[in-house]
Amino acid sequence: NHMRSENKQTVNVSFNLGFVAFELEDILSVFGGKEEIVGPFLIISRKNGLAIESAEEAEQECRPFLNNPHGRISQQWLIKRVSPKSKEIVILSAVNGMALDRTPRSHDGAPLILYGENSLAWQRWKLQKTPDKFGWIIQSIHDSRVLDVGRTPSVNDEIWMWTIHELEHQQFLILTIGKNRATIS
Repeated sequence: NHMRSENKQTVNVSFNLGFVAFELEDILSVFGGKEEIVGPFLIISRKNGLAIESAEEAEQECRPFLNNPHGRISQQWLIKRVSPKSKEIVILSAVNGMALDRTPRSHDGAPLILYGENSLAWQRWKLQKTPDKFGWIIQSIHDSRVLDVGRTPSVNDEIWMWTIHELEHQQFLILTIGKNRATIS
């Protein structure tokens, strides 16, 4: 445990699963006073341990997909605050700079895509802690739908937008890569 200057306590939890070790931290606490962009992070589905990945040479409206976690740059994501002290974020691919975008389509089963950063409502997200406080639900500011990998996700599956129901296929671990966080301002 450590204390932040606002007297709010944050908790980091370390896990070692034999094949992977990681520390779960309060992602929103990694923003210091001036950082606008932090990372890189892996975004891992709690349903099956697969990571969200982006193609290196992605084009507008291409689809991120699930893959076995390997930590290479195609699975690395940066989190950018929309404005100082805002809890709204934009999630950017480290490999191609494109933003996760839920598109203006508002219905269950709408696709998650990558699109050039524009910070419009469908690229803005908020992170909500899971009911057990060991993960995150990534919720769209546009219509409150959340990232969803489906009930039986597998490698190369795409990610969808769905009404929140807080089950495992809507929960993610957001894991810092390496000991030294990259901060860009």
